[in-house]
Amino acid sequence: MQFVPLRVPGTPWWSSLLVALAVAGLWRTVRWLSTRLRAR
Repeated sequence: MQFVPLRVPGTPWWSSLLVALAVAGLWRTVRWLSTRLRAR
């Protein structure tokens, strides 16, 4: 899974970091749910 940083002018550097953390958390949740559904 490649991560392409979005450069939006006028936004602080930590906003992109928060977006990256949110995407990573969502990706882990989807993977966890897929493993749970497959185990059933």
